[in-house]
Amino acid sequence: MESIRTQEGVRQRTLLNLGRHFEVPREQWAALAQRIEELVSGQYEWVPADLESHWEEAAQRYAAQVIRARARLDEGRSAEAGDYQCGDVDSLELVRPRRVAVEHVALEALRQIGLDGKLEALGFNGPQRAVAIATIVARMAVPGSELATHHWLQNRSALGELIDYDFTRTSLMALCRVSDQLLAHRAALEETLPGVYCLRTNQEHWDETTLWHTYTMLTDLEAVFRCLTSELGLRPVYHHMTDRVSGHLFISVLAYHLVHTIRFQLEACGIHLSSDVVRRELEGQERVTVELERADGKILHIRKAGRAEPRQQRIYDALGISDRPGKAEKTVVASFKKIAPPPRSAITARSLKPSF
Repeated sequence: MESIRTQEGVRQRTLLNLGRHFEVPREQWAALAQRIEELVSGQYEWVPADLESHWEEAAQRYAAQVIRARARLDEGRSAEAGDYQCGDVDSLELVRPRRVAVEHVALEALRQIGLDGKLEALGFNGPQRAVAIATIVARMAVPGSELATHHWLQNRSALGELIDYDFTRTSLMALCRVSDQLLAHRAALEETLPGVYCLRTNQEHWDETTLWHTYTMLTDLEAVFRCLTSELGLRPVYHHMTDRVSGHLFISVLAYHLVHTIRFQLEACGIHLSSDVVRRELEGQERVTVELERADGKILHIRKAGRAEPRQQRIYDALGISDRPGKAEKTVVASFKKIAPPPRSAITARSLKPSF
């Protein structure tokens, strides 16, 4: 919580809800609260002696969430055409780089074929949709196991920023469970994928249903042996349960449809690239937070995507999507001067009490 001055007087607003299953022990709350305040105000070097070292990563994660929350709440307050500020160039820091380009392209393809809407129609709730989308996008972006996907979501990717979901709280088991859900709805999801086709066959006695099911089966097999094994992480499979193996395979099939959608549009513009080359061309663009100490001592935080390289711009233009993934987020916070450690009475465990 923080207090802000409005036209109606001083009001409180919630910046971060730590949830029911807050992982930090109570005796570390005060030190963690102090460290979050330091990080938000740009003090990265000084770690409180009372904070156990293995909670530093959690402090940095929570600080980033507080900064993003402030930026969203402050969004649209100023209608000025430009924003010119005076700051100390030597204080400039670039923090929390996260890859974003492949995620952006894959997410747009997923929306284009209607998978996001289909998941909602099938009863996937908000968190389940976010994890399902992440699992499919990850299979295209960084083909690998669920464990590799989990690490990618939490430490390397800005996908959560593109769909406004915090994957730092997502467990590995959540990825496995959503694989089960996707497999359970396989038939309904496959109806979303094919589009309109003209099929020809010499099997005159087959009805429409038999013809379509046979065709989709052959399409899946083609995808498996031509593309998925090499490019979309079909192997190795670390599961021992049959349904989990089938779920892993089906996610690769869904990812293949994203690849096909992207490549089809690129080829229409004369760009002939394999999925692996598309990934390599998009590597390098990231979202990053710029921190700068202003002349008044306050810290300016700006988070946005870097400018696209020409090779990336060519792909964005062909697909007709933005070359700046995600919104620019800006906020200003008071500086925390590190003259001496503040008295323990100044920071209470109550300031970090989880909100239910």
